[in-house]
Amino acid sequence: MISRRHSVFFKLHAFFFLALIVLILLFISALAEQERQKFHLLTHRSMELSRIIDETKALTCMEKNSELSEAGFKVIETKTPQCEAIILPPPMQSKLRSRNVKVTIYKDDSGFIYELAEGHCTMLYRDMAEGKTYYFVWFLFFALLGGLVNMYLLLWSNLKPLKHLYEQIHRYGDGEEILYTSNSGKDEIALISNALYDALAKQNKLKKSRELFLRNIMHELKTPITKGKLIVELEEPSPNRTLLAKLFSRLEHLIRQMAEIEKMHAYSLVKKSHNLDTMIQMLSII
Repeated sequence: MISRRHSVFFKLHAFFFLALIVLILLFISALAEQERQKFHLLTHRSMELSRIIDETKALTCMEKNSELSEAGFKVIETKTPQCEAIILPPPMQSKLRSRNVKVTIYKDDSGFIYELAEGHCTMLYRDMAEGKTYYFVWFLFFALLGGLVNMYLLLWSNLKPLKHLYEQIHRYGDGEEILYTSNSGKDEIALISNALYDALAKQNKLKKSRELFLRNIMHELKTPITKGKLIVELEEPSPNRTLLAKLFSRLEHLIRQMAEIEKMHAYSLVKKSHNLDTMIQMLSII
């Protein structure tokens, strides 16, 4: 048996799980980077909104709203009930404080809302220029995951016949007959499997031809021996008759031994227990 650490299947499983772990770590890193980019964008938009408000203090409301609209902002009256406050990272908060920007950012189903303090009142502005959310990172993750799983299953299905091939070779080594099953694949494993079965088919043909040849020889040898033993039995008792009887018995025994050796080569011997004394007596008679 092949040890697990040397198995091709173990290496395939290990490679798949390692690639899966690396893919998950890259996905988490990409999500974290996307989150950092979002905070940078919110900080930039907050500073841009504050700059526009400072620059349009002397303008009329209509001109101010026009400037805000061109920058992608819209004045709203109230927040929606689904609003959730977004807490910026400390570096982003420090950056806003350094620019003297006092803003609170909210998130709802429609986008982002910026709450700025203007004098003694608080104004709300919705970011209308926010681009659509593209789930590129998620799409890329699932695309790579699907490709990885498909590659794993493809390699597994291509390597799976190796187990069956190993079992067939092991059975053939134990003397069992194996059925020829042609592999319709086009990879190297299919070619090896088909080549092995072709070689076994040729060997079986040679084996059957050899068995037939030996069977005919033994038949041709047994016929004259049987005739000789019959003639000896018809002879009058004499020393020559006894010698010929032993000689024909010896030849018959040799033919039986040849048949047993042939069975051994053909893996058709049946193991049986025998008494050692009986075997010694048989040998002494021979």
